[in-house]
Amino acid sequence: MLYKILLSCVAYIGTKELVDCATDGFSLSKIQKPVTWDQTLLADPPGVEVAHILDQPFHYLASGHECFAFASEDGRFILKFFKLQPLRFTYFRDALKSGEELPFFQKLITAHKDRLQRTFSSCKIAYDLLKEETGLLYFHHNPIDSFCKLVTITDPSGIAHRINLNTTPFILQKRAELAYPYLLSSDQKRGEELIDSLFALIEARREKGIMDRDPAIYKNFGYDGERLIEIDVGSFSINETDFTETLKLEMDEFYNFLKNNRPELALYLKEKIFLTNSSFVK
Repeated sequence: MLYKILLSCVAYIGTKELVDCATDGFSLSKIQKPVTWDQTLLADPPGVEVAHILDQPFHYLASGHECFAFASEDGRFILKFFKLQPLRFTYFRDALKSGEELPFFQKLITAHKDRLQRTFSSCKIAYDLLKEETGLLYFHHNPIDSFCKLVTITDPSGIAHRINLNTTPFILQKRAELAYPYLLSSDQKRGEELIDSLFALIEARREKGIMDRDPAIYKNFGYDGERLIEIDVGSFSINETDFTETLKLEMDEFYNFLKNNRPELALYLKEKIFLTNSSFVK
């Protein structure tokens, strides 16, 4: 009997791995589960520009830590759907680390709720205070009566689906090329402009009292054709913890990347740090 149970578990896990490999872990059920968030914070209906952008199809691009990302057919925008399923490794890890005296399943539910609360709160901060710095065009977190919009998405298997956006939490953002690849192909002038843009972005965020738990330049910043933006909007908080030391480490890594690949830009970065009296690089 035990052998049959173990065999069934192995078969289930193997099948799930094969399915996840083919779909990159995506399924409609993971982005369309009911979410309870602060119902007093109703989203404003999208404007004409956003509604027009959402008229076109979106095609699967990638799976991130908190979202599945889809690229617009014209290549200019990213539609991100939140990973809402409660049974994720992240939540198991958080539940195991929890010191609360609760049944494990209750810890799992709490970890799921807390993570979504933190992510949604961060997106709200970005939408209200950092639109230009993040390229964020719209954040939809609760259903509203005045919003009725269907969008077509194509999943990793090439299957098209029609999604009711009013009942599906999402963000719409400008598409950007990751900062590191952009710097490898840019000329000196454009590289210097991107570095200037990075410092302006960090300063603007600080002036607004906004901290970033994950300021990793190599994966969370990109060039949108006009300026550097922060493409990860899930790690912001207001006046909670000072992540300056974390930022210093990221800037050290950024400096070392430039030193090894674009030494002339590394010198510019070092001069920029000196002129702004920053201490990001050791």
